[in-house]
Amino acid sequence: MPISRDARPTRFADLLGQELVRDTLQRALASGKPGQAYLLHGPRGTGKTSTARLLARALCCESPTTKGGFEPCGACAACLAIQNEQATDVLEMDAASNRGIDDIRSLRDSVRYPPVQLKRRITIIDEVHMLTVDAFNALLKTLEEPPAHATFILATTELHRVPVTIRSRCQILPFSLLSKEVIAEKLDRLVASAGKQATPDALALIAEHAAGGMRDAESLLESLLARSDTLTLDIVRTDLGLPEASRLTELFAALANGDSTAAYTHLRSGTADVVLAELLRMTRRELELQPSPVLGRLLEVLLEASILQRAAPDPWIPLEVACWKLAATQQGTPKRAAPKPTEALPLTVVEVAPKAATPPQPEVPVVELQPFIEKDVRKAWAETAKRIGRSNPLLGQLLREAELYTADGSLLTVRCRLKLHVEKLQGKQLQAKILELMDELTQGSWQLLAIHQPNLPKRPATNALSGEASSTAAAVFGTQNV
Repeated sequence: MPISRDARPTRFADLLGQELVRDTLQRALASGKPGQAYLLHGPRGTGKTSTARLLARALCCESPTTKGGFEPCGACAACLAIQNEQATDVLEMDAASNRGIDDIRSLRDSVRYPPVQLKRRITIIDEVHMLTVDAFNALLKTLEEPPAHATFILATTELHRVPVTIRSRCQILPFSLLSKEVIAEKLDRLVASAGKQATPDALALIAEHAAGGMRDAESLLESLLARSDTLTLDIVRTDLGLPEASRLTELFAALANGDSTAAYTHLRSGTADVVLAELLRMTRRELELQPSPVLGRLLEVLLEASILQRAAPDPWIPLEVACWKLAATQQGTPKRAAPKPTEALPLTVVEVAPKAATPPQPEVPVVELQPFIEKDVRKAWAETAKRIGRSNPLLGQLLREAELYTADGSLLTVRCRLKLHVEKLQGKQLQAKILELMDELTQGSWQLLAIHQPNLPKRPATNALSGEASSTAAAVFGTQNV
């Protein structure tokens, strides 16, 4: 049996990290007046579905125990039937795949009839926020006037998508993310029950990587135990795609100091997305301990790199761009890494006078409203839009509306208000034509990355389109963009 199934709580005492939910349910069950509708909400992997099944057992248990808190016995016919998923009076529905009004009507019709096997007829609806508007309206009528033998248990990860009318008919129970200590403690018990071994630091890393979700931690532990009977820190780091701890620490220090040379030295190790996620986690942790503008800027640049990484042709490119941005925004002369042989980075030669001949200059804070782009590159982009517009006015207008956001190294980053424009710029033929003209005009070698930014200010209309072309553009891109 998979660890995730074997590790499901069978008693309220096994419900770790959710003391508020556990105490509320036990008090209601002990009083003999449980609610007829519950709404469990919280992050994924924190125990909502397991709690719903546990609550179903507790409601139908024939001989529960009340000493030290209400608990189902786990041995009666009702408990065994629900545990083995053989109870006909417990209906569990996934709203992600059964979200229509017909599904809710069928459920409503079945709820009318009294239970056949158990004390109550229980309906569990997982991911309830996925129901359609009509389905919610049909469910609302049943929740307003439920049969006395019926209990509804709804679960969702997105409470804001559940209508207020539904929420007002339910007892809402919030689930929170679990601490690393709670996760690591349970993982230790699971490893022992499996007859295997794991070092404390390996379990601590798994718990930290799970980010508060017990299910993610259990799934990762299961995959690791399938490869090795003894888990060590090195095995876990290798499986997660993490570099050595010392390299990651040095990379973080180099980025915080704006030292691009040192950052490049430690950059390409592990997996790009995992390294970026770890850098974000380290930055947030340091900001909590000691807030500073430098760490705030680092967090901002890393978040931007995380967004760009989803569309970048090479996942390491956004991290390389982040190195240069952080180096450029540090006070004083930035430290720059030597260009690689395969890169076509612009080289600027600056003559530096001796220190004795240079009078001291007062430090002036740099306020960068948007990334700096060479004037020649902007001119080349405008000329490219002009040339493409001669043969295809629609594409020319598209390039004029797009904003050349950054030109770092050999990567051109373009921001568009409409997702349709991003898809057009990702086309191979148009992208090849743009890069061919940019390479010719700047004597360089470029790559193009288009990103979607809906809140980009609208650019003023141009007169570059003829009347016929404007009509066609309105039909293709929408009148608001022509």
